[in-house]
Amino acid sequence: MTDHFLANPELLTILTDFIPKNDAAIRYGLINNYRAEVAPAWVRLSALTEANLRSAGIDTPGGTGGSLRR
Repeated sequence: MTDHFLANPELLTILTDFIPKNDAAIRYGLINNYRAEVAPAWVRLSALTEANLRSAGIDTPGGTGGSLRR
């Protein structure tokens, strides 16, 4: 999946005009915590993809991969 994003960087763009900068990290964390309860495999896949993108030098919204509470 990461290779696909790296080959098509236009898929990585996010419309940030509607998200306030000061609480974007908090919102992202809340969404990830909720997803961890509902779909833990999806959160693990997202964290792995984000880690691979960060290792390729691409900044991701989660920064640290989000919370993976169980």
